[in-house]
Amino acid sequence: MSLGVLFGGPSPEHDISILTGLQALRELSRRSDTVGIYWSKSNAFHLVSSSVEADAFLEGVPAGSSELSLRLGAEGGFVVAGGRFQKERRLDLDAV
Repeated sequence: MSLGVLFGGPSPEHDISILTGLQALRELSRRSDTVGIYWSKSNAFHLVSSSVEADAFLEGVPAGSSELSLRLGAEGGFVVAGGRFQKERRLDLDAV
């Protein structure tokens, strides 16, 4: 099973959500294929490593993260933005 842990978001509890999201991400990563999805205060989504530390979020989006978009519809889901030499790819997640 492939899981996504979504944390952060445009709420007053943003910082608490980061801490609890990282705890859940680390624990779930021990048992299944799990990715972290950070929802920034500016409503952008970013794919982050399961080993990222909480202090990496002090200045906003952690270095090394990849921008995501959320698509709706039959082929919807989180999509990793393509780069200059890379095609975009859909995250194959069973649950978020």
